[in-house]
This record gives sequence, C-alpha cells and structure tokens, in this order.
Amino acid sequence: YWMPAYPTTAPGEDLERIARHDQVVADARTTWREWLAKGTQLSTPDSLVNTAWRAALVTLLTCQERDRDEWVPIGNPFQYRDVWLRDGARTVRALAVAGYTDIARSDAWTLSRFQLPSGVLISQQGQLDGTGQALWALAQAATLPPDPEWAARTLPIVGRALDWIEIQRLLTRQLAIRYAGLLPYGDPRDNELTRAQLVGNDAWGIAGCRAAATLARLAGADSLARAADSIATDYLDAFRAALARSGSRDVPPSWQGPGRDWGNLAVGYPTRVLAAGDPRLAALARRVWGRTGGPGLTSHSPLDTLHSYVGADLAQWALLAGRPVETRAYLLGMLAHSSATLGQAEVFGREGRSFGANLPPHATAAATLVDLVRNMIVSDTRDTLELALGGDAVWWRGTRFERAVT
Repeated sequence: YWMPAYPTTAPGEDLERIARHDQVVADARTTWREWLAKGTQLSTPDSLVNTAWRAALVTLLTCQERDRDEWVPIGNPFQYRDVWLRDGARTVRALAVAGYTDIARSDAWTLSRFQLPSGVLISQQGQLDGTGQALWALAQAATLPPDPEWAARTLPIVGRALDWIEIQRLLTRQLAIRYAGLLPYGDPRDNELTRAQLVGNDAWGIAGCRAAATLARLAGADSLARAADSIATDYLDAFRAALARSGSRDVPPSWQGPGRDWGNLAVGYPTRVLAAGDPRLAALARRVWGRTGGPGLTSHSPLDTLHSYVGADLAQWALLAGRPVETRAYLLGMLAHSSATLGQAEVFGREGRSFGANLPPHATAAATLVDLVRNMIVSDTRDTLELALGGDAVWWRGTRFERAVT
C-alpha cells in the first residue's frame, strides 16, 4: 500500500513509479557520487579508511543549511541544528582541505555574522575562543587554495577583531592581574566546566592574530599584516611567561589551574602556539592518555565515557612530533567506535559503546577525521610540504590523493 506523506492529486500509478525503492536508491547513489567526485579523491590500501573518509564528507555535506545566499554549517542533522564557532571552524578546515572550496568559504563567511560591534566574534556567552577560531577559519578558507580577492573581503572583520583582542589584553594589564597581557576571565558554560582565564582562549587568540596576518598579507594589506605580526609576537611572549608562572609541568586547562582539558589540547595543533617538540606537550599527552590506558580516544567526564573528537588535536600533535604510531591509535579508535555506517557520535560509553540520545553523526567528529587523514598523507601545517607523516607502511603501496588542496 502506498501512503503519501503529503496531500497530492497524483494518480496512484504515478506515485508508485516515483517512490519505487530501487529508483530512490539509484537516485541517491548518483547524487552522492556526483558530490564526492567534486572533492579530493582519496584511495589507500585500507578500505575502511577510504569508506570512513567518504562517510565523513557525506556527514559534512549533509550538515549544511541554506540561509539567504550562504551555506550555514550545523553540528548534527538530528539534535544539533545550530552552529558554534568552535565547531564551525573545524568544518571549514575539513571542507577546504577536501576540495570543497566554495562551501568552505560560504561557511566561513557565515561565521562572520557572529561579530559584535565591539569586534569580538562570539557564538555563546563566555566562549572567548571564538574570535581566534573565526579568524583561523577565514584564513583556512582564503588560503586553500590562495585567493587574494577573497582574503581582501575579510579585512574589515579582521581589523575589528584584532582591535578587540588588543583592548582585552590591555585591560588585563591595566588591572595588574597575575596573568596580564592575556584574555580576561570567561565562563564558557560548556565542556571546560570552570570560570577562569582559559589557556585555550589565548592559544586560539594567538592563532587568530597569525591568521589575521596571513589574510592581510595575502590581500596586499602590508601595514595590517605587520601590525598583526607584532600583536602575535607580544601575545606569544605573554603566553610563554604565563606558562612559566603557572607552575604546571604541562599545559593546564586554565591559568588559574582548574578546569577540564579542552581548549588547552589545541596548543600543539591547530594553533601551534607551542612547537611540536616542546616537552610540555608530551607531558600533556601522557596525562590525558593516561586516563584511558594509552594513546587513542580520550575520556570525557565521567571516566566511563569516551569522546570522539576532543583528542584529535593530540593525535595531530603526535603526527607533527614524529610519533605516528600514536596518531594511528587515535584513528583506529575512531573507526572502532563508529556506527554501522561509519558515522561518529560525539560521546559514548566505554563498555557498551551506547551514545544515548546524542545521536551520530556529529559534524565536528567528521571534520577532525577528514583533517587527520589528510594530514597523515600530506601536511602543510608547517612551512614545508610534508608527505607520508602518519600512515602505516602498507599505505605507501598504493595510496593516491588526487587534486590535493594545499
């Protein structure tokens, strides 16, 4: 029996022809093959990695909504029909490296709507990492591949954001607080679970200043590029001084100490505030991985849960630090805890692997998988194009990565 979901005057035979299951499946396959053909083509001897790559791209392309003339990235097709800067920036990066340049730039431009008159970019009260993340996302979109004209479009946003960062840092100096020259206290009301000066806010702030310099230089705005470089240098000095003063042996969640590891995990990648060889990053990895018995997926809270994407930055750091075995352990963890269709849940139980009401797939988990696999094969994170940093030796007998965007 055919039961139309919406009122229709079409004869029953026409409905049956349109809704034939084999025709619906064929149309869906054709559509997705066309979409996937537009991006970078990946093939390795590991069929599971190949399928996971495609599944992650399908997730990212599905998690898009149209608003006016732009695409808007969303977190999940079911319950997270929203966007936050900390998630949207990762989507922009993944789509850019996967060759979906137009969608990445549209998403990045949408993120600029979060800029307030003061210059701050913020998508949720207290999340002061948003300004740096938005600037970083704009730079990813503008440089993969490089487009001076598109970069020039971002300069008004960049200038106001830089002014906000400098004003906030000046205020903490004028107040003569212990950790001066950094961003002020924030309560992100999210995973950090604390109100403090958050290390991740400053790591992203520095990355944002560097991104501003990149955008300005690409657009030919040399004076703005020099100003951004100067701010980034002074900001990095303040960050290093704060680390020395903190008394922490690794990288704490907040300058005051308390908090859940979250933004501090981005200090090695993608913000690269500390070089990959810095012993503090190795100590941070030991502490975080120690909760789960070794490299791989990291524990959320409570310890009987795992998180799909929060540990991805540590896996990326391991790649840059010449520790590919640990990077592969994380990738294997993601694949082992995927859904039957290789969707990635945000959090799930360590034992039964149940994800409860937080349904997969999650766009940020998909984005981190795409970025990680791409960097394992070709990485332009540093000033040299680096190939074959992370895959197992068997990958290099047949891996192809065509039309790679760098």
